[in-house]
Parts: sequence; structure tokens; C-alpha cells
Amino acid sequence: MNKIVPLKKDNTGSNHEAIRLRRHFHQNPETGFTEFWTTSEICDYLSELGYEIHYGKDLYRSTYPSIQHISEVAQIDKNKVDSAYQTAKASLPESPWLAEMEGGFTGVIAILDCVEKGPITGFRFDIDGLPVQESSGSEHIPSREQFASRNNNMHACGHDGHTAIGLALAKQIADNRNQLSGRFVLVFQPSEEGPSGGEVFARFDIFKQLDYLVPLHIGIIDERKIVCGLSFLNVRNCRVIFRGKNAHAAVSPELGRNALQAACTAVTNLYGISRHREGMSRLNVGQMCSNNPTNIISDHAEFELEVRGEQNKISHYLFERANSIIRGAAAMYDVEVEIEELGEYVCADNSEKSVSLMKKAAINIGLDQDVIVERKLTSASEDATFLMNAVNENNGSASYLCLGSPTYGGHHHPSFDFDEDMLVYGVDILFEYIRCSQPSHNNSLSHQAKTA
Repeated sequence: MNKIVPLKKDNTGSNHEAIRLRRHFHQNPETGFTEFWTTSEICDYLSELGYEIHYGKDLYRSTYPSIQHISEVAQIDKNKVDSAYQTAKASLPESPWLAEMEGGFTGVIAILDCVEKGPITGFRFDIDGLPVQESSGSEHIPSREQFASRNNNMHACGHDGHTAIGLALAKQIADNRNQLSGRFVLVFQPSEEGPSGGEVFARFDIFKQLDYLVPLHIGIIDERKIVCGLSFLNVRNCRVIFRGKNAHAAVSPELGRNALQAACTAVTNLYGISRHREGMSRLNVGQMCSNNPTNIISDHAEFELEVRGEQNKISHYLFERANSIIRGAAAMYDVEVEIEELGEYVCADNSEKSVSLMKKAAINIGLDQDVIVERKLTSASEDATFLMNAVNENNGSASYLCLGSPTYGGHHHPSFDFDEDMLVYGVDILFEYIRCSQPSHNNSLSHQAKTA
């Protein structure tokens, strides 16, 4: 395995496999459950490496036997998915993979078995992009070096890099399969940005079988650090809709029931919710609208709200208090209110065993102790936590790897980018993690032995 300079800016060129792949995927980002081209490219690559590929309807129907469309298990617009499929069908007429994805069945789980028995080790890589228009500025490297997005979406959160790490790691595992033992499960998950592909995938039986699981992320921390066990906040989202009664604001105001006034009262008071003594919390109203003429009392107003907490119970506390305030505001102005829950990303623990292996791997590839962080809490949220919980609850060990990097504009920003040499670190750390968890390095029993 090639060593790299310990987290000093590397001069690695674009010829490295992970960097080449990142630039390839960066050019055609696709949003959640419409990653048809991305999934096809992943299947092409992994099939040539000899992986057993599970994808499309067969992948989903192993857990959801009667499912016909992804909108049946995820809150996504069916027409949007179907339109994206038709676009992909026109651009990929020769794809042997595409037909099985019709209905939004994107993503891949790839498996490679070694001759020798050993642990079942899984890695998760999210593959979706965002509906962000990418910067065309000369200071933006993807634009300057001509690998920027060719459509109206953008890989503005690094998932192109995650996909590239996954495929480059898959190649390294395949190239070394005779020196390794056990089973390797590579999960290329759709729709991390929402609706939660992680929650959908977490119900697949494979996650109950894993001895180890490592999801990862580039960036998040705006400096070049390696975090062996990154923790996330729980997040709950909802849409709040107030329905009142319109009336002319000058002629007959007493006949109106002002939905906008109720919404404004609710929003103002939501920010007054007391925080929780047991950990970090966040609350935000991202948008509010009431499309009424200035002389008409509003009969309709709505906003979207999110709450976050360091523990699931903190987020739930905020959400319950928010519900009380919203319903109280509706009662004050005699309007109706509907609170539509949009989903939740939960918290997950980083297993001590997996964190220790990750730290050992980082040290083994030559990283200095001062760039390695064992554990850190971020105020972001992630749906890989569903997968981690499925593994941890079934006697496996899961931990979340963060490849910290400056992001040159921030996540979800048109100028988002990262230091591409972090991809090389990612592949090397994960492959060394595999070596550290092999039976010759670790005397613990595999999951198969534990559950036999």
C-alpha cells in the first residue's frame, strides 16, 4: 500500500483512481432516488471487479415484497422520479442496469467473498447530489479544470467524493482478495439529502449481519483532520399549514380569521422554547409564505420547521413544545392548523471497538497523532445513523469516519469543493481499517461465529 504525507497538502495528481472517479461523477449529479446514471456507472465498475451486485427492484423487494414505486416507502414526488427515469432512459439506451431501476429503485449493495472465513465488513457511501446551480467562477476548481456539473444539479456536499472512495476501495479489496478473509459489503446509498434513503436501506437484512460498518463524510470540519468517530444531532422536520377565513381588510375585517397572524405568532414564540440541560439543541424556521393580496386577510399561511438535538429525547422535547406553541397560536386566532411530519434522522453511537480500529488504521498509514481526533460531535445530521443503529443493535460495531477538509464556500453552496487528496487518505485509511480488523490482527469472533 502506498503511504502518503501525513495530512500535509499532497501534490497527488488527478491520475489517482479516486480523484479520476470523483471528477467523473461530479459532472452528472442526480438528486435523491433519481440517481439512475450514477447507479448504472457504479454497477458497470463493480461488475468488472467481480462483485456480486444487488440493485434495482430485486434489492428493494427482498424487504418490501410488494413495492411498485419508491414513493410508497419514501416521501418523494412520484412524477419527479418518473420524469427523471425517462430522461435517463433516453441518455442510456444501451444500459443493462436501467430497466430494473424504473420506479426510483436506485443504489447498489455489492458483496465480495474471500476464500478464508472472517468478519463481515461493511462501508456506506452516499451517492446523491443537490438541486444547486454550480459556480462558474474561475476560482472554482471544477469549473476551471472543466469537470463542473453538466446539468442543473450539483455535488455540493461531497457525495461524488464518497462514491469515488467507495469504488477505489472496492478495487483495492478485489486486487487483494487472496490476502484478505471474510466478506465485504459496499453500500452505495441513494437519497441521503432526503427523503431518507438511509432509513429505507436500514431495513435490509444485510445490516443485521455486519460485524463492522463505516460510513464517512468529506468536509464538515473546516480543517484537515481525521475524526475516527463523528456524532450527529437528531433532526425532525415538519410543514405547518394554517387555514383561516379571508375577508376584506377594510370593508369587513371582523369576518376574517387571519392565518398569517397565527403563523407569525407561532414562529415568534417557537424561538423562545427553553433549551435542554442534557445537550446541544437547534431550532429553525426555514421559510414561511402567505400568498394573499395586501387588502385581504390571509386565509392560508405555512412554514417549515426543523428541530435538532444531541440526543433523540432532546429533539423530541423540542418537537413536542413546538407542537404546543403552534396549536396554541391557531387557537388564539380561531384558525385550523395541520402539522405534517416530514421525517427524522436519529442519533447513533460510535462503537468503541470500531473507533479504536480506525485510530489504529490512521496511525498505521503514517498520520501524526495531532491530526487524529478520536470523537467529535457536529451540529449536522445524517441518515447513516439508521444503518449504524441496525449494526450496533445486532452485536456489530459501527463508527463514522470524517475526512476533515476546507470546503471553499461551505456545504450546499455553489462554490463547494474540497481538497481532493483527502480522497486518497480515505481509501488508504479504510483499507488499513480492513487489515486491522482481520483475524490475524484481531482475536474477536466474527458475527457469524457469535450468532451460530
